[in-house]
Order: sequence, then C-alpha cells, then structure tokens
Amino acid sequence: MAAMSAKEFMEFSLNEWDDAALEEALQRVEKLGRGEVVAITVGDADADASLLKALAKGAHRAVRIWDPRWRTPIRSRLPERWRA
Repeated sequence: MAAMSAKEFMEFSLNEWDDAALEEALQRVEKLGRGEVVAITVGDADADASLLKALAKGAHRAVRIWDPRWRTPIRSRLPERWRA
C-alpha cells in the first residue's frame, strides 16, 4: 500500500482576500468593457489548484512563478543577525 501524504486530504482554495480581489477585478473589466484579469501566484505545483479556481471564476490568464531552489525556507537564507 502506498503512503498517503497530508496534501491528498487538503482542499486548496482562494483565501477570502484573493477571492474578493478577483471578483472586484472581474467587475471592473466588465464595467469598462475592456481589459483582462491575470491571476498570479508564487508557488510550486500545489499552487496550480488555486490558479485553476481563479480561471474557473473568470480570470483570463493565470501565471505561476516558481524555482525549485525556493524550497529552502527564506529564514535559512537570511543573515544570522536578522533571524529572530
């Protein structure tokens, strides 16, 4: 039997602030009759679910920015004196 990860049981969704911002942007584009809404996130492949939700809600395009080197927590890359 394959091991299951906690991610298999998680539901990825937009937080309320992102959802409200997306809705506002879509309303503005509709009111103006021009423009586009682009959903952008920084994250690994797990972030795709949120982008797909944004597209399903009406975003015109979606962009995910990621570099595998970013898996290292940023805290470990800070100078020692900045770590609290």
